[in-house]
Amino acid sequence: MPASQKVVAMADIIPTDATGLGRQEEARTASQKALWYREQAERFRRAGWLADAENIARLAVACDGDYPLAWETLGTILLEKGDPTGSLDAYQKMLTLQPESTVARNNLAVALQRLGELHTAEQHFQHILQQEPGNMDARLNLAVLQGELGQHRDGLRLVEEVLAQDPQRQRAYLVAASLNEEIGRHDKASYWITQAQHLAPDDQLLRILRAQNLRLIGQAEAALAECDQLLAQSPDDAAALSERAQCLATLECDDAAFAAFEKAKLTGVDVAGILVNQASLLGQMGEKDRALALLDQALILQPRLPAAWFAKAYLSRYHPDHPDLAKMEDIAKASDVGYQDRLSLSFALGKAYLDMGDGARAFAWLDQGNRMKRALVDYDPQAEEKRFAALIDSISHATLKRFTGSGDPSSRPIFVFGMPRSGTTLVEHILASHAMVFGAGEPNVLHTLLPPEVLAQLPDWTPADCAALGQRYLQAISAQAGDAVRIVDKMPLNFLYAGIIALILPGARMIHCRRDPLDTALSCYSLLFSRHQEYSYDQMELGHYYRLYQRLMDHWRNLLGPEQFLEIDYEAMVEDSEGQVARILAFCDLPWDPACLRFYETKRMVTSASFDQVRSPIHRKSIGRAQTFRAWLGPLIAALENVETDR
Repeated sequence: MPASQKVVAMADIIPTDATGLGRQEEARTASQKALWYREQAERFRRAGWLADAENIARLAVACDGDYPLAWETLGTILLEKGDPTGSLDAYQKMLTLQPESTVARNNLAVALQRLGELHTAEQHFQHILQQEPGNMDARLNLAVLQGELGQHRDGLRLVEEVLAQDPQRQRAYLVAASLNEEIGRHDKASYWITQAQHLAPDDQLLRILRAQNLRLIGQAEAALAECDQLLAQSPDDAAALSERAQCLATLECDDAAFAAFEKAKLTGVDVAGILVNQASLLGQMGEKDRALALLDQALILQPRLPAAWFAKAYLSRYHPDHPDLAKMEDIAKASDVGYQDRLSLSFALGKAYLDMGDGARAFAWLDQGNRMKRALVDYDPQAEEKRFAALIDSISHATLKRFTGSGDPSSRPIFVFGMPRSGTTLVEHILASHAMVFGAGEPNVLHTLLPPEVLAQLPDWTPADCAALGQRYLQAISAQAGDAVRIVDKMPLNFLYAGIIALILPGARMIHCRRDPLDTALSCYSLLFSRHQEYSYDQMELGHYYRLYQRLMDHWRNLLGPEQFLEIDYEAMVEDSEGQVARILAFCDLPWDPACLRFYETKRMVTSASFDQVRSPIHRKSIGRAQTFRAWLGPLIAALENVETDR
C-alpha cells in the first residue's frame, strides 16, 4: 500500500470527535483505553501492518499493564515480526496475570520453541495437557515440537490421537505430512497432504506442500506445473516462488533456477535460506567461489544458520586453524539448536575433521550424527536381506532365456551403478564429456517403474510387459536428452535392477563401479544423504548391506554377458585413466573423444555428493583413505570381514 493511503487508513481509527477519543478521552478509564487500543492493534495485525500494530499494542499495555489480552496481542505481533525474545517477555507477563490460563501457557511455549528452548517448551505443553487432556491445539503443537526434538514417531502418535477425535481438523493432516517429510517418508507425507486437500482443495499452503512433495518423490515436472498454477493466481507468493526455483534446479535448468531464486529474494522472505539454495546450485554447476560468496552473505544475515554452515563444509577444505571450526562447534553444542540442525552440523564437523586426519574428533561428530539420523529412519536389515534374496531368486539363466528377444532393443541407455561413493559420478562425468552423450544424473525412473507390487508379478510377466516397461523408461529418460546418441543414468541403486534391465532393455549397457570396500563404506558413513541409503547410519548395518550388495553383484555377474555388463575399478581408473576410459568408450560403442580425459573441464550440473571432486583431475588421495581411521571403524571392519571382493 502506498504511504499516503496508509496514513488515511491510520486516521480512520483515531477518532477526534465526540464519538471517539476527542473530548471523551479524559472520561475513559485506563482499561477502556487499553481495550480500544488492543482492538485496533489486532485490526492492523490482520492487515499485515505489523510495525503500526506493535506501536498501538504498546499503547494498550501502557494504559493498563494488568490487561492480559493486551499482552497476548503484543506477543503475537512480535512473534509474527520475527522477534521471539520480545514475544516471550509479553507472553510471560500474560501468564503471570493468568497463571491458570492454558492459552497464555500455550503462547509462552510457542515463543520458547521459536527461541530453541525446546525442552522448556515441551514442559509447558505437557502441563497444558495435564490440565486439559482434550486440548487439540496444544497436542498438535507438542507434536510439532517433538519433531524438532527428533521424536517424530511420538509426534505422529499425537497426531493420530487428534484425528481419532476430530477427523476434520486440517492442521493435523499438515503436521502429519510435515513429520513424515522430515524423516524421508515422502509417500506417507503425500497421503496426508491428499487428506488435507479433501478438506480444503484450494488452500494455498497445501498446494505448495503438494508441489514440494512431488519434487521430493521425483516428479519435479508435476511440481513445477503446480507452482506455475499457484503463481498465476498469486504472482508474488514467496513460498511458491522459492519452490518453483527448487523445481527448476532439480530439473537441472540451472540458469532458469538461478533467476527464479533471484525473483524469490525480492519478496524479502527467508533471504538467507534462498541464498543457501542458490549456493548449492552454483556448487553443482562447478562455480565454487561464487557459491562460497553467497554462503558468506547468508551468514551475515543469519550467523547461526546451520544450513549455510552445512553447505559451506562440503565446498571447503579444512586445516586445524580454520576459523569456521570453532563457530560450527559453538552452534552445534548450543542448547537452542534443533535436532535436525544439530544432526547436519555433526556431519559437517565430521567431514571437516576427516579432512585434517583427526580421527578422534571426526568420529566423535560422525558417530553422533549417524546415531541421530539412524533414530529417524526406518531400516530393517532382515527385511533387506529377504529383498535381495528375492531378486536373486526371481531372475535366473532360465528367466533370461525365456525372454530372449523381448523388451525394447534401444542401445541408447547406459546405466552406471554401484555402491554410493564408488566412482559412479566420475564415470558418468567422463561419459557426459563425450560429444555424443547426455548425462541424465540420478533419475528415479527405474525405482518408480518397478515398485514392489510390480516386481512381485515378475513370474507372470509376458514379452509385451517387458517391451512396455522398456518403452516407458525410454520415454521418461529421453525428455531432456535432445538428439544424444547415448543417455547415462547413474542412479547408484540401479544395481538392484541389473537383471531386470537385461529383460526390458536388452540393448542397454551397464557399468558396475567398484572401489575398495572399506574406503567405500567410510565415505558412505561420513555423508548425510538426501534420500535412500538408510542402511548407512550404523557401521554394522552398513557392512551387512555391503555383503548383500556383493552377493547380488556376484549373481548378476554370472548371468550377464560382457556385451551388456562391464566392471570398472576406481583404483584402476586412477592408475590408468586413459586405458580405462578407452575400455568404457569401446564398451559403449562410442568413438574416442579426448574431452573424456579432460572431464574436469566439462560444464554441467552434477547433483551427487561428488559434485566438487569431479571438477579436478583424477588423483590418488582417496585410495586407502580408510586405513588412517581403522581404529574408529571396528564394527564396520567386523561386518565386512566376510566380503569376497573378487578383484
